[in-house]
Amino acid sequence: MKKKNTVRILLLNDKNQLLLMRVVDPSTTRLDKKPRPAFWCTIGGKIEPGETIEQAAVRELFEETGFTSNDVILGPIVWHGLHQMIISGEHIELNEKFIVARTTTTKQVLQDNFTENEKSVVTHLEWLSLNEIINHSEAIFPAVLKTHLEPILDNNYPPEPEWVDLSLQPK
Repeated sequence: MKKKNTVRILLLNDKNQLLLMRVVDPSTTRLDKKPRPAFWCTIGGKIEPGETIEQAAVRELFEETGFTSNDVILGPIVWHGLHQMIISGEHIELNEKFIVARTTTTKQVLQDNFTENEKSVVTHLEWLSLNEIINHSEAIFPAVLKTHLEPILDNNYPPEPEWVDLSLQPK
């Protein structure tokens, strides 16, 4: 099994909405290899060799939103956890760290810097409130957003990053 370190960004705007991306990717399946229907997830991606979590977050923010370090204020790493999935037929364990970022701009989110893979699987990005996340009809990952996001929205961050169960499936 291949292992990847990733950063996931809890990007919040001035309305306390979280930016999520909608993904339709037939090559990403559950561990039982059953296809996964469309799902939503936080922005972010692989931490490249030699990058800090913060550097990876800034790079991923630019790639997936067009925002630069001048457009956001990075907050703390609030959660971490592991989960496994099948990506392009390969069994992968993701070691994910979640960092808070708040926008300081009203610029539109751009998808101009998406990778070729992202262009093929991300249908769009959308700002969602906690209520919209809780009541959404499609799966949203991580499932713990529904139970753990509210304190983050209130700037009530854990003193140390909390372990969260990323294997939980959305209901």
